Amino acid sequence: MISYANIVNVAAAKVKVYEGHVQSVENDIRAKIESGNGANLFLVFSHPGAGATFLLERLTELAPASCVSIPFDTFNYAIEFTGKLADAFGLYTPGEDYRKMPRYLFKAIEASKRTNIFIDDLEMLCNTRDEIKSLRSVIGELLNRCANVNFVITLKSLRRFSSLAKYPGASVFSLSKYVAEESCMQFVKEYSTELARRLGHVNMPIINLTTCSRSVSDWAATARAAMIIALARGSKTLDMGLEVSESDCDEVRRLLEIIAPR
Repeated sequence: MISYANIVNVAAAKVKVYEGHVQSVENDIRAKIESGNGANLFLVFSHPGAGATFLLERLTELAPASCVSIPFDTFNYAIEFTGKLADAFGLYTPGEDYRKMPRYLFKAIEASKRTNIFIDDLEMLCNTRDEIKSLRSVIGELLNRCANVNFVITLKSLRRFSSLAKYPGASVFSLSKYVAEESCMQFVKEYSTELARRLGHVNMPIINLTTCSRSVSDWAATARAAMIIALARGSKTLDMGLEVSESDCDEVRRLLEIIAPR
């Protein structure tokens, strides 16, 4: 049973299907970026599992050469946000004073044409008041001096970063914690179909699917568990009546171990 779980998880890592509301936010952001009407700051407020990381992945896939992501776990010591930005562009110099934005970094960003800067889970990148202050300063300078730069930032709460939302031209989006009722069926169908295709299966009908509100990651977890059980039992259908959430990994593993193939 564990081998089936591993096979499905490998296939699921390649599945890129997005819930309808996530898709609409992506379309809005992409349209503003492609309009070329100056610099933009996009803040995406999202509960865990609502699809914010999916959103950034999708935006990156559409134009990878123009995008750069700022990771939060590169350094194991405190560093100014400017230093993290320089590192993302391969220009970080240990010991350099990054309390101010170096002129060469402005020029490097414009010359590289990687002007779409993504930050996933801002709270992980900025924990202290000084880090938040540094972030605001750098974003303000870049938006004022680089005509085509775009920041797309996901975060769990706007409370600590309310000053960013007040920046001229800032756009704030909120991703629902749950899959919208009207798009639930479509999301599950598309996700399950693509997962089955990755595994070499077609025409696997879905049963016991109700349009109750659940998070995007929970529905994806349910589809994966249903696929694992279907493969183990040799079933031709996917049972979506399972009560599975992304946080139930240990329980799901225990459940799968005691289900005998039929």
